[in-house]
Amino acid sequence: MCWISVFCFTVAATLLAALPLSAQLPPSPSSLSSHSSRGCSSGIAGVDLIISELADESKTWAATLKLEIARNLMHEGDYKGCATYVDNATRALRASASSSDRPVE
Repeated sequence: MCWISVFCFTVAATLLAALPLSAQLPPSPSSLSSHSSRGCSSGIAGVDLIISELADESKTWAATLKLEIARNLMHEGDYKGCATYVDNATRALRASASSSDRPVE
């Protein structure tokens, strides 16, 4: 009986000692969050480039606001929300470009 409790104590102590070591390991480069982070930052860079090429600030205002929200979400670690707002910013740019191409009635 005493041998089993000593064994259980030894195993438990070893596992508890190893827990902080595993928490300190950096995430692997192929983890989902690092891919999402890169995807989000590259999406922001792409939309930011399109915005910088457009001269009319009134056409880029909505996209710029959505892009700022995407940046904030990326810094908070919400990569899914970031990607959503990058997509919304792209749609806002397309909508402003298509509305300027139509003749005014």
